[in-house]
Amino acid sequence: MWNVRTLIGEGVRNIISSGMRGLVVIAAFAGVVAGLFLAEVSFVDGIIRDQQAFTERGLNVFVVGVEDGTLQLDRCAELNRLDHVIAAGGLRRVEQTIFSTAPGVRFQTVEVSGRLLDVWVRDISPVSSGPNSRFLLGQAAADELGLAADVVVEPRGIDGVVEIAAVADVSARYEAASRWVMVPSVAAGGGDECWVEFIAQAKPTAKGELLSWFDKDELSIGIRSLVPTGEFTRDPLRSLVERNTRSLWFPGGALLALILWIGVWFRRSELGLYRSLGMSTLDLYRLGWIETAVVAAAGSIVGVLWGAAVGVRLFDSLRLDQTVIGLLTASSGVAFALIAGPFAYALLSRPHIATLLKER
Repeated sequence: MWNVRTLIGEGVRNIISSGMRGLVVIAAFAGVVAGLFLAEVSFVDGIIRDQQAFTERGLNVFVVGVEDGTLQLDRCAELNRLDHVIAAGGLRRVEQTIFSTAPGVRFQTVEVSGRLLDVWVRDISPVSSGPNSRFLLGQAAADELGLAADVVVEPRGIDGVVEIAAVADVSARYEAASRWVMVPSVAAGGGDECWVEFIAQAKPTAKGELLSWFDKDELSIGIRSLVPTGEFTRDPLRSLVERNTRSLWFPGGALLALILWIGVWFRRSELGLYRSLGMSTLDLYRLGWIETAVVAAAGSIVGVLWGAAVGVRLFDSLRLDQTVIGLLTASSGVAFALIAGPFAYALLSRPHIATLLKER
């Protein structure tokens, strides 16, 4: 009498006819699934933001320097041709500059070449090269001098006037350059430093590649990472493996199962009715699994969509890896509920039929 097809039909009809009670169970189920999903998404977002913050500070930037000013600036600029180099550029220190708006105050002046400004700051318009034709000022220097972009000045010791091409806030990556005067120049001759930003995948071999590129040994050239690796104390992969939220599937799954058990508790009279119609304990477990599967499917879909909508609202967007990790934890909790939930039908139906029928 109670074959699989009959049980499926009976389970679906029970869910449909349960009305508000069924909607409450599905809504509660969806809320827990959304919570599991959001917990993982939030944790991964924290790792991503930490990584991005260190990357913005120059996690993948290397500075090559020599003390005698013989670094080949043309070789530095040629690094821009490599696919795994984001930007590279050199600098050469020249005489200090004095402005009439701050007499007596000397500002370090450097000639910048290649794409050095792209390493230091990303939101600056390209500036044409040409010695002493256009200046760029660091933000601190511009504030101290009271100067702004497109202003024409006549610094002491320079023939003619000079236009302030732009004011660049380079403090995020190089605080000292905030008080510098920068002169765009052609990448030629000797220089003092070469700044190179690599893609993340190329960082492990960057130092050796730079030594080979400039044909130098470690005794004659200095190569340092702008952000020492030790400052990045949070290893993303290790953090993911050791995260506390990875075990949330167990309490989350137990809570999902509890929601299902509470729903069945209020249906004990129905269990008694099924028992009076000859349904065995195994049949009740099968019926429970079918109804649990329907509730879990509906609650999971609503919960994940709910969690994703909240996640996008909180974090602007969701990456694929965030979503996958959130789905894995949420689905693990749902799987636990699918195993534990149906036992409520078998265990709560054990009292005498007459006792169950009285529970209305």
